[in-house]
Order: sequence, then C-alpha cells, then structure tokens
Amino acid sequence: MRQTDRLIAASLSAARIPASVVIFVLLVSLEQRTLLPCLLIALGIEISDVLDGYWARRRGVAATSGRILDSFSDHMSRTLVLAGLASQSLVPIWLVGLALLRNGIVDLSRALTGHGVPTAPRRMLGKGKGAAEGVLIVSTLALAAFWEASPHPAVFVTVAALQSLSTLLEMPHLVRAITAASPDVQCDECRLKRTACSAPR
Repeated sequence: MRQTDRLIAASLSAARIPASVVIFVLLVSLEQRTLLPCLLIALGIEISDVLDGYWARRRGVAATSGRILDSFSDHMSRTLVLAGLASQSLVPIWLVGLALLRNGIVDLSRALTGHGVPTAPRRMLGKGKGAAEGVLIVSTLALAAFWEASPHPAVFVTVAALQSLSTLLEMPHLVRAITAASPDVQCDECRLKRTACSAPR
C-alpha cells in the first residue's frame, strides 16, 4: 500500500512535465482557441502541485526523493509554460531567464547534496516565488483567453523580485555544496544541527 501511495504522489508530480510540454506546444503555435485549453491545463498543473505533497504527507510516504522530484517538476513545468508565454510576448523573456537561473541553482545544489529539505527562509521564499509564478501563468492565460489583455507590468516586477531574492538566498548554498570537503557541511539542515549529513547520495 505504501508503495502505491508513493507511486500516486510521484505520478502527480511527474505528470506536470508532459502537461507543460503540451501547453508550450500549443502556445508556440498560438491560436485564440488554444488559450482556453492551455488555461485549463495550467490550472490542473497548479492543483497537482498542491495534491502531491498533501497526498504524501497524509499517507505518511513523504521522502527526500519525492521532494526533489516535486521541486524539479515545479521548476521544469513553470519554466516551460513561461517560455511558451514569452514566445507570444505575453510575458517578458527576461522573466524566463530569471526562472531558469534560479531553478537551475536550486536543482543543481539539491542534486549535489541529495537533500530535499531547504531551511525555513529558503523554503518560504521558494514557495512564495512558486505561488507568484503560478498566479502569473494562470492570470496571463485567463486575460489573454477572455479579454485579449495582459497583466500589469507591476506583476512581472513582483515575480522578478521574488525570483531574484530567492536566487541570492540559494547561491551560498550552491557554493557550499560544490566546495564542501566533508559530508557534514553539504546541506543547511545538517549544518545547522552540526551533525553528519544523512541525506542519501
């Protein structure tokens, strides 16, 4: 049963990547009638982001590997959708660049340490950044589909500010992960506790 629960949670996370590819393809070959399907799929992606973690915690199968998969799927799916929106000038291209930079730093540091649990400030800012990107994606698609409008530039600036702050907060962690000479400094959680890192390699 636990194996099934893990599979359900992992499937919810992994499904966001092919779903975002569908949105990207539809947006690149943009027609007005494809915007509503893109909006519905994007809503499904954001809902699955809530459900996978809820399911894993509720069933007691939350694990480091699941957190890393969830994080990678979030980053990949939202970046792909933002790239599709940028291809039609619905969001600025530099916003996609910031997302790529920040997400690349996070995924690389987690791959190096094998640790899926960031410290509280990084976790809170990361969740805020992810929520802001999700709201931006859904609102942009809704405005384009129903009113042929786009979000106020202040929305882009707000998302960019969260992306930039999160990037600055993640950079020292990546540097430590790259330069660490011993396991006990490979992740923030274990470093703060001054214990040997038990994260799987």
